[in-house]
Amino acid sequence: MIYDAAINGLESPCDWYARMPPPTVSGHLAGASLRCFVGTSPTIEQPALDQNIMAIHLGGPKRVERWQGRTHQIFGVPLHAITLMPAFRANRWHTDGVIAFAHLTLGAALLTRLAREEFDRDPGELLLRDKVGLVDPLLSELMLALIREIGAPGMRRIYRESLLTTIGITVLKRHAALLPGKVPPPAERPKYSGGLTGWQLRRVTEHMTANALRDLSLDELVQITGLSRAQFFRAFQRTTGYTPARYVQQLRIRHAAALLEEGRTITDVANILGYGNGSHFAAVFRRYNGTNPSDWRRVHKAAAE
Repeated sequence: MIYDAAINGLESPCDWYARMPPPTVSGHLAGASLRCFVGTSPTIEQPALDQNIMAIHLGGPKRVERWQGRTHQIFGVPLHAITLMPAFRANRWHTDGVIAFAHLTLGAALLTRLAREEFDRDPGELLLRDKVGLVDPLLSELMLALIREIGAPGMRRIYRESLLTTIGITVLKRHAALLPGKVPPPAERPKYSGGLTGWQLRRVTEHMTANALRDLSLDELVQITGLSRAQFFRAFQRTTGYTPARYVQQLRIRHAAALLEEGRTITDVANILGYGNGSHFAAVFRRYNGTNPSDWRRVHKAAAE
């Protein structure tokens, strides 16, 4: 269950990871952190942690043994299977096969907020299920997308936060027990009809347009509308046909195209948009416009002449 993290005898994931080899990819998000590990010891002692962890198995299928107290279990784990490790439980793991995995820590504050926003549940009424080698294609694809995003250069905070929100809600909806409990009276719940109102859409898209070249956060947009993260995500997509992250990305690419037409170099534009290198920027630009930045710049330069 989700409790206050400050409980005696528990360890934070950060302290545990400090005793492991450095991750190949790592990143921190609001209420969560992601780490990818390759080639660790096949036997791992996992202490009782104060946060829930979702793992994805990489590198290929494997045989996983787990000791939890006196219980010993053996699992055949396929590639990209998911393992859910609820907080407060110590495990001993042994893996036969390629050692490669990623851990996403799901902090109590994050799950508490999502449980209240999405299900009107208090923290003590939510129990994450213990799963090893779970086949859930949606969660696997979301985790792989988050790993790619964390490891890629460029300012995409809104996309990472959207992925994290979707992962958290999916875990709670599919792999948690929501016990009966207090439900706020109707007067206390935010009004939500499924789509954005006219003023909400106008204000949020104006903010997106004015700040597209900055690393926008999902919280900024949520505060404009007064909705929860989950409500905003669904309402924006229902109203516009795009996710917030894709809408902002299109605005950024439009800015990039305008800058190229003004004669700015590809390197300059990539730096302005926050991409670590020109090749990554070129790949994103080509995906949205169907042509390379260099070809776009050359064609518009010729047209202007």
